[in-house]
Amino acid sequence: MTGRVPLQPEEFLKRFFGDRYEACMTPGTKLASMLADWVKRVQDQDDRILLPRLGDPTVWYALARNPRDARAFREELLAAVGPSYSDFEGVPATLDRDDPVDAAVLRFTGPHAFKLTLVAPDLKEPCRKALRRMLELHDGRPGGVSGRPRSPGVLLRDLELALQHLDRDSADALLAELRASGHLDAQNLLFLDIRLWEVFEEWGRLREVLEQETILDLHRPRRVTQALLRALYRWKLVDFERGGRTQEALACFRTEVYPRFKALLDSRTAMPAAEVAKLFMLKAAEEQDPTTREGILAGANLKATEMVYLRALADLVRAPEQPLQPAEDEAWGAYRRGDLDRTFALLASGGGGEERLTLILYCARDLNTLAAAELALHELLHLSQEQRTRLDNTPHLLRLQRDIEERYTSPSGDDSGVGSLAVPDGWLAWMQRVNAGSLSDNDAAAIAEQGASEWDPDDLARRPGDVAELAGLMQDPSGGALAQVQRALPHLQRFLLGDERPRTPFKPLLRALFTRYAFDDAQGLLTRQAASEVLAALLRLGVEPQAMTELVEELGLLFAQGVPWEQVDWALDLLETLITLAPGASAQNTRVAVLVQTSLHTWTERLRPTQILLFNQLCRECGADTAIPLPTVDEASDLDFADFLKGKTVAIYSLEEAAMARVKLALEEVTDRVRVLLFHDKVGGSPALKSAARDADVFLIVTGAAKHAATGFIEDNRPKESLTVHSRAKGSSSMMRALEQVANSASEDHPDGHIRR
Repeated sequence: MTGRVPLQPEEFLKRFFGDRYEACMTPGTKLASMLADWVKRVQDQDDRILLPRLGDPTVWYALARNPRDARAFREELLAAVGPSYSDFEGVPATLDRDDPVDAAVLRFTGPHAFKLTLVAPDLKEPCRKALRRMLELHDGRPGGVSGRPRSPGVLLRDLELALQHLDRDSADALLAELRASGHLDAQNLLFLDIRLWEVFEEWGRLREVLEQETILDLHRPRRVTQALLRALYRWKLVDFERGGRTQEALACFRTEVYPRFKALLDSRTAMPAAEVAKLFMLKAAEEQDPTTREGILAGANLKATEMVYLRALADLVRAPEQPLQPAEDEAWGAYRRGDLDRTFALLASGGGGEERLTLILYCARDLNTLAAAELALHELLHLSQEQRTRLDNTPHLLRLQRDIEERYTSPSGDDSGVGSLAVPDGWLAWMQRVNAGSLSDNDAAAIAEQGASEWDPDDLARRPGDVAELAGLMQDPSGGALAQVQRALPHLQRFLLGDERPRTPFKPLLRALFTRYAFDDAQGLLTRQAASEVLAALLRLGVEPQAMTELVEELGLLFAQGVPWEQVDWALDLLETLITLAPGASAQNTRVAVLVQTSLHTWTERLRPTQILLFNQLCRECGADTAIPLPTVDEASDLDFADFLKGKTVAIYSLEEAAMARVKLALEEVTDRVRVLLFHDKVGGSPALKSAARDADVFLIVTGAAKHAATGFIEDNRPKESLTVHSRAKGSSSMMRALEQVANSASEDHPDGHIRR
């Protein structure tokens, strides 16, 4: 300790901010607005305080009140920002008494302080968001829902939704909460990290995991293996693709990839990524395996540009010169070569010889797919007495048998009458098992995740009776099944909407899915966003007037717990979805407009002028008399956005033409000195799009409503130094927010107002 009387909050703030204290504390200034939430925690003497060092925006101070709080704060900081964003390793700060800022911290909190230095200046805004989200979770306000700690099942479900929505801040915060909860071991946390790094294309982090090689010895979920394979391809082989150098790619695969990473290349089942197909085609070329070659080409669902290179790799495989081995010998040969896909295909057709059961159990363990487990269970249920005796006397095979049976058997040991010792072959069978209580929570979630990748949507769409029964069970699950159903919702949504093409036969299921989101007790931004996506899919398929009334009634549940400040854009985008996709439902749209207006009034003083502009515009379109007056110039807290736009050309690409048009109108109301260009090309190549990609000062690409060909064309023609903004959210309010965040970040980097990119 310092031996001095601790500073009181206001005196600490004066010393911490120094000669900029008045600017930091004067309402209405940009600096005060930026620091308001952080300063309030000091004034309230909160147990978690964070402050950026003025003049050095890459340094943050984290302050606690006592040793116990400091230990907890340390773990939260490590999970939220270190080492992803900073050099923080959990060590208390070494404070310099001769430095006025350090000295103020020492007098205020003693040794219970940490110091975080960002590893790169461009991480300033992502770090700020991660720290803010960490504090929200600590304060018990995850996504605007206060109260009890959330279960690991809810956290894992929300993490899945965050990854599907490309919401990095929420994903980081949820991972931090999962780490702090202590419910997951280090291996499962690593698997979640790997999935996050893949989704956000942090290939360098994945390369570090691959270089350590310990991951190769772990029994991994297939989605984790796919992430590693994608990273491996980008690390070792992607450069050869750019020049079509297939022979060089094969040479690299032969010498650098296959010998070292063979353990990752035993099966491509349920891994649809383009990088996986190319890696396995190189493996087929190395082993001169025409069967695998044809299987990859037949099953590949890739972009045209990806298929060109895949076929070029396929040309490296020659036709077989000798007949294949008999089936039973070939199955074992394929297994010893590490070709699990071929092994399983031969076993499923009856191959395997006398050691068939052994090979099936090995395949079930190594493939880790529902189909392999189903074959193993079928074989185990039809053993002869001699086979049973042999199995009982072979300990390692007996362990494999028990592992499989434990996963698919009722935890209570009851025979539920719905196949309590069988692998669900689709969502209806899964739901029946869940409703009967014959699956544990973790097994139900794992099967749902695998099934979303392995089960065939077209097969379910051809069976309307199964769809109706499944929807009915989802609408009213048994008490014990509700938590398992809620946890599986992101996987079911991925299954139903994975190709962004809602199928008409799935309308009852989408309706049930929306109901489950609306009635969710742990409702936050992620579940609300998911509900909005399901609602949009339903509206695209067409909704009858009575059904529309019921939908809007359930929509009210999404607003019942209040809309936090961070979710205002979601509310505006939801209203826009209804107006765009159901323009004839004016009475229902007006009702939703009133719900949105009620939510906005909670935050009147914090609304951005562009949010008010967009809300009023939407009200005019649906005939609702719920407009909100714009603040006067003196009341507006920030005019930097208008200054940022003046004299600039802003190009926007999205397939949501109505939303783009609203953004254009709003931008032009902000300032008449901005030029806005709109594009909705389904393919790239038009001269106008090429010109805008090259010359626009700002280009907003709405990735959630875009075609890959056009997006790639824009990025290929966009100069690296030019300002490009990506927004997954398709609504006009979210699009506008993405532009404003870039403007704020740019002006913070350059307070003189000049943007240097």
